[in-house]
Amino acid sequence: MWKQSTMTVAVALLMSAGVGPPQSRQNAAKLMAVHSGTTEVVGLAGGPNVLFYEDFVLGTSAYQAALDALGWSFTMVVDPADFETELQTGAYTHVIAAHQNAGGESVWEDDLAAWIVANPDGVVIVSDWRVVEPAPPYLAGLGFGYTQTTNLGMMDGVGGETLDGLAGALVNPGWGTFSYGVTGGTTIATDTPGTGEAIVARSGCVFFNGFLSDTFLNPAVGRDVMMRELQCGTIGGAFELIGVTGDGADTPESLFSISTDDASIEFICGLGRGDDGETIAFNGTDGRLYHASGHVGPFDPTTLDGVIFETVDGIGNGSSCATTDIDISTTDLIDEEAQAIVWWP
Repeated sequence: MWKQSTMTVAVALLMSAGVGPPQSRQNAAKLMAVHSGTTEVVGLAGGPNVLFYEDFVLGTSAYQAALDALGWSFTMVVDPADFETELQTGAYTHVIAAHQNAGGESVWEDDLAAWIVANPDGVVIVSDWRVVEPAPPYLAGLGFGYTQTTNLGMMDGVGGETLDGLAGALVNPGWGTFSYGVTGGTTIATDTPGTGEAIVARSGCVFFNGFLSDTFLNPAVGRDVMMRELQCGTIGGAFELIGVTGDGADTPESLFSISTDDASIEFICGLGRGDDGETIAFNGTDGRLYHASGHVGPFDPTTLDGVIFETVDGIGNGSSCATTDIDISTTDLIDEEAQAIVWWP
């Protein structure tokens, strides 16, 4: 935050997955789901846009749990032909390909390889349950291969931490781990700490998971593992600088984008409300931009004074931004001037 004359500017880094324009981020106030045959489109509050293919699951899907926890928009498909069609649209920032039905080659494989070529900064997470078959050709396009070596057992991290895999295969709710002796990429976890075959390998933000999405005895652990993989693209990716002006500025209480090349600014939208005090912060987990304004006392809708706390929706539309209030009327936050907020994961 810095002050220049009567203008206060707080800067938030809006992390993106490195693909797609800012306009692709939409923050919906309510969950919306649209069903169409074998496709389900879910719009949650903020975040990237994920294409999620999972053709079979016995128990709790760690991928599904991670998406729900992150609050990201996603389109879920269970039919391979639908997955192929959605990949061809190119409208996604992340792709999950959970090919868990022990099937052979599928129609979407070339399309997935083409998608990552077209979206080199995208996040791809693959599970492929193929036993005693040649390495799927599309894996080479993602930076991986495998040797057909199958290891079923507990999943351990390279540092020795147990990641709660199952002790055997074909045990509901999970099927254990099934490393094929993954080659390529960087080993993240093995079937024995520090040795053995890789069961999680990473190449950039492309992951090959040598386990199924319902492997984990502890669903919370599975969810957290998948969240970390999905968030790969939000760390060190492309970003925008967003600033907010105070009520004494020539254009008061408004959002601006700030060029990282020459520091020029471009108006996004006016916020209004609140009085002295202005600050914003971006939450990299839920994809929302948060805004606080005002000082001393609860917000008064008549005078537009007092302290407000809200999320800002639809950043990048160039005109107005919808907001969603967060009730702080019974907290200590209304006692002081809004000066700074920070997201702490």
